[in-house]
Amino acid sequence: MISVVYCVVFTFLALLNTYVAESEISLSLAEEFLGMKMMHWREDSVLDRMKPYSNFLIVHKVEDWGGYKAIPILHPAIASACLEELERSFSLKVSDITMEVLHCDLFFSVGVAKHRLSIHQMVIERQRNKDERGRFSSLIDKVHSQQGRQTVQEIFVKASSRFETSAYIPQALARYLYIKESDFPEALKWAEKAKNINENSYTFDTIGQVHKSLLKSNNNREKQETSHNPEDLNTNVKKAENAIRAFKSAQELANTENDPEDKAAADESGDFPRKSYNVNGYVGVLEIAFIVSEILCRLPFFEERDPMKKKYFQSYLQKVIPITSVHKDDNDINNRYVEIIKEHEQFLLGLKTEVKDTFDHLSFYFTCIKGNNSEFDSKNRWTVSGFFKDFVNLFCTATDEMQKERLSNPNLNLKRNIEERRLILEVKHADTFTGILQHLDKPAEEIEEITACYAFLQQKQQFFNKKQQTKETINYIMSKIVLYLLKPKSKHVKTLNHLSDLLLKTLTDVGSGYPFPDPYYLALLLFWPSSTQENQEIVRYVKAIRRSSCKRFSLLRKRSTVAHLYLGKEEGLSRLVSKPQLDENFKKMRRDTLPQLWRNGNIFKTQAIIKRLHRVVGTIEQGEVFAIYRKLKIPVRPALIAGTRSGCSTEKVSFYLGFAIDGPLAYDIQYEN
Repeated sequence: MISVVYCVVFTFLALLNTYVAESEISLSLAEEFLGMKMMHWREDSVLDRMKPYSNFLIVHKVEDWGGYKAIPILHPAIASACLEELERSFSLKVSDITMEVLHCDLFFSVGVAKHRLSIHQMVIERQRNKDERGRFSSLIDKVHSQQGRQTVQEIFVKASSRFETSAYIPQALARYLYIKESDFPEALKWAEKAKNINENSYTFDTIGQVHKSLLKSNNNREKQETSHNPEDLNTNVKKAENAIRAFKSAQELANTENDPEDKAAADESGDFPRKSYNVNGYVGVLEIAFIVSEILCRLPFFEERDPMKKKYFQSYLQKVIPITSVHKDDNDINNRYVEIIKEHEQFLLGLKTEVKDTFDHLSFYFTCIKGNNSEFDSKNRWTVSGFFKDFVNLFCTATDEMQKERLSNPNLNLKRNIEERRLILEVKHADTFTGILQHLDKPAEEIEEITACYAFLQQKQQFFNKKQQTKETINYIMSKIVLYLLKPKSKHVKTLNHLSDLLLKTLTDVGSGYPFPDPYYLALLLFWPSSTQENQEIVRYVKAIRRSSCKRFSLLRKRSTVAHLYLGKEEGLSRLVSKPQLDENFKKMRRDTLPQLWRNGNIFKTQAIIKRLHRVVGTIEQGEVFAIYRKLKIPVRPALIAGTRSGCSTEKVSFYLGFAIDGPLAYDIQYEN
């Protein structure tokens, strides 16, 4: 009769090998578990003792973790089939084996750490399929389908007691409770426990997600109700405030975390897209803002179905009228609603600014930061795009309504004209510098309308303050450059001299201390040396753009930027070549091939790029790259770190030049020798 203890060892192995790739038990651990002493047994004695199970096992040398001998099952498919047979023949469920493993002290004693890591991974690592990551580990999905919440929670609780310093297990339990069970109070308790173990952007995000899920649940329930309860609004707004507070904390930490790609954290957690910049906090703020607006739209005096009430709602959120001026029936319910709105007015009236700032941050990230084309970036980009449409519908009064109002009251003509132009810019996401850069890849007609709006604002010179004047002048110049690249024969195009004179005046006003890199980016585009011009201030502009971009956007300290414009072979504005223009040469290429060519730099080996772009002569001195124009030595960053050789000597090089928001980038660096 086969010893029970050998059976237990085999079941442990079957569990680990099924749910954790490349897992095993060390030979010494197996011997200790079986009560065997190394000096009295041959190396293969464990396999001898475990017959007939040993037919499925192998002993091999593991080089990692200091080197040791280990026992795995021959193949994960065999391990999985063994688990199925154990359940069929002995009613031994996966959850039973998991709890036995978690109760086994030997697995958690001093020794090879990989055993503990495998158990941790088995509980929390979310599985990936072709389209997206699963929500939980395969083990948890299996136990949930077989036995439900109680058993799942028992596993998480026991695992949490075994891995007391791991925030990932209580965090995974919190996610399970709010996603699968809608138990928000219990989920919040575990989310807070995770945060107390490790305050990072992901643990704060989980707290925000719990509040958000409760808010969505309340909203869905209240949609089905016919009666109005003002206290529901009070509860929901408080939850929204808590959620936004958590999401903002998550985002602040994501922006300042020293190493978001920490290998050790990534290995242990398996739960987060560590190689992606975590923008969940920003996206969470947007989600909460629009859930709150949906809740408010159901109030008796803001009902969305009534155009007049919707107008009142928009006017209130835009701070045009106070809540007391909104027309409503005089009754106890409405009066209580007004009291609650007044209590939370600072939060509610701050939503538009909160949302707009969030869109601006995300616009900068998606436009200027080199992503990794992950499913998370793609999903977030799609989500944010949908939210922006909601933003326009909610916060931006229709331009045709403004036109009607302007015609009916000629005295408001200039004021309404200016408001209308600024509204168009906001709706087209062209009221920010990065928003205008995005139009390099959009129809020329859109940027033509945008430049016309900025030209009107420049002509009328009706600015709230000097800050707005500077910003809109900078955006005006950028829009004219984009227009030239998309439609050089447009009647709205301006000459290089006109734009240069306007930029020089702006640079004189702001000096080198402007808080945004935008004017210095324009200086690189318009004043970069050529065969006919040599602006001696260009080095100062490069230093200024580096300083302002790093100061303004902390995430630039940890991530690479992308160039939207490159230095071509022609003169004037024609020497600027946009990335979409370069991509036009590769229309027939497979969709997934072109991004890979850009990422690894091989795009610059193609004839289409070689013919179009100008190769700049430079030097590398003690690891620093410089572009050389006669007596000018301009600092340039290599676009790829691997593009330069280490060493202290001075070497002559050449490269293609791209213009990024934090300064000039050198692509395809070639050494003269």
